[in-house]
Amino acid sequence: MIRLLGYTTAKITLILVTTVVLITGCHNSECEGFAIYLTEEDIPPGMIESLSHVKIADQPVISTEDIITYNAQIHEMKLTDKAFERISQLEVPVSGTSFLACVDKKPVY
Repeated sequence: MIRLLGYTTAKITLILVTTVVLITGCHNSECEGFAIYLTEEDIPPGMIESLSHVKIADQPVISTEDIITYNAQIHEMKLTDKAFERISQLEVPVSGTSFLACVDKKPVY
């Protein structure tokens, strides 16, 4: 089981499923949809006071285009090779790295 910042895969996938359902109606070219972003500055999760005030990185770490399949029964997500490579190359300290789940670049979790 993968743990990022104390969040289990189950919690992350629940967020993914919820946000994917929310974005299915967006057909505007400006709509990015669901994506996971690292924070612009590495802010410890306990220090994040308000999601609306946290700056996100320029590019997402994971977007809907990176997700091949999602199995809700076992909370497993299969990513593209490119996405897996990108995540594997992240330098994550023992304390974790802050990230935000966003819809259209607006933090939701």
